[in-house]
Amino acid sequence: MVEDATAHPALTITLQHGCQQGIEVSSLKSLAATHPSLHGLFRQIQTAITLPGDDLAAALSIYPNISSVRLLPTARDTHLETLSRHPRIRALNLRGCNGITAQGLQHLTALPNLETLNLCYCMTVFREAPAQLINLTALTHLDLGMWFELSDASLALISQLSQLKSLNLLECRMITDAGLAHLAALKNLERLSLRGCRAISDAGLVHLAQLPHLRELDLVWMEQISQAAQDRLQTALPSLKILTAHPYLGPFPA
Repeated sequence: MVEDATAHPALTITLQHGCQQGIEVSSLKSLAATHPSLHGLFRQIQTAITLPGDDLAAALSIYPNISSVRLLPTARDTHLETLSRHPRIRALNLRGCNGITAQGLQHLTALPNLETLNLCYCMTVFREAPAQLINLTALTHLDLGMWFELSDASLALISQLSQLKSLNLLECRMITDAGLAHLAALKNLERLSLRGCRAISDAGLVHLAQLPHLRELDLVWMEQISQAAQDRLQTALPSLKILTAHPYLGPFPA
């Protein structure tokens, strides 16, 4: 397995049964050419963690059944354009890809089956990205963690993604009670992380009682939320599990 993918021109492949290999795409092409029986194995590969550049297009041509892709932080809009030509993709991890733009995200509208999108730490797109995300109507899992300046107005747009089941708003510090009022429209939401969203108060928590399927709520680093407010929400949603502390986490970071 590649120890430092940013310094190695290799493709890390996760096979369906979970083992990982660091393999150069050129080597895979040679294997496929000399050992036709390997085509069946390549077709089983579901997940690729790939370097940006020619490797991405090559990998997608070799593995027609790839449905989950993770790009390294050096990814650019051109790589999203490449991905847009592969409608099988269901999950895309762009964590930390600050080289992409909101305009680049427009390419994702060509992926009708895209259900999972990770934009955690993508701090360069948060102002304009929500307007692009509302066109990804198949999304069920969305990670916007560490978007420090995500606004209540942006949540009004996100609330149009009616199929969302999981939403991560970790450390989205500008979200207020008014923003949570917008989230009440997400009737299919099952998991919500508000960890570190310290502008939210007891009043905001009331809106979450309108989410009938909510099963997990992360309120770690939310000391401003009273136990009474949590109890009221728990009464309204008896199946809800509220996380307020983590054994491996210290106090809220300064």
